[in-house]
Amino acid sequence: MNLFVRTPAAEADPPQPGAHAQGWLDPWLELIANRCELIGIESRAAACAVARRLVLAALAAGLFFFGWALMLGGTIALISAGIGRPWYLCALAVAVLHLVAAWLLVARLRRSRCNKPIFAHTRAEFRKDREWIETLQKKSGS
Repeated sequence: MNLFVRTPAAEADPPQPGAHAQGWLDPWLELIANRCELIGIESRAAACAVARRLVLAALAAGLFFFGWALMLGGTIALISAGIGRPWYLCALAVAVLHLVAAWLLVARLRRSRCNKPIFAHTRAEFRKDREWIETLQKKSGS
C-alpha cells in the first residue's frame, strides 16, 4: 500500500488483524536500521581518526628512541671534544634535548584529541529521535 496514493474509502483494503501493530513496527525498524547505518559510518570515520593518532604516536616514539640511540654516541663525542667539557655533561644535554622533542610531540597528540567529538552526528540524531518519541508520547497521552 503506497502512502502517497489516496484511495476512496470504499476501495481501501479492510484492516488486517495486527495491522495497527505493523504500522508502528515498520517505522521503528526503519529508524533502527538508519541509526545502525549511521553508527557504522561514524565508526569507520572514528577508526580512521584513531589510526591517524596511533601512527603519530608511533612516529613520535620511534623518533625519540632512534634519535636518541643513533646520535647519542657521535654527538656526545663531538660536543665534548669541541667544548672541552666532560662527556657526561654533553650526554645529559643531548638527553634533555630529545626529551623536550618527545614532550612536544606528546603535547601535539593531546591537542589533536580535542579537535572533533566522536559520533557527533549519531548523538544529534539520537537527540532528535528522543524529542520525536517524546512528542509522540505526549500526543498519545492527550
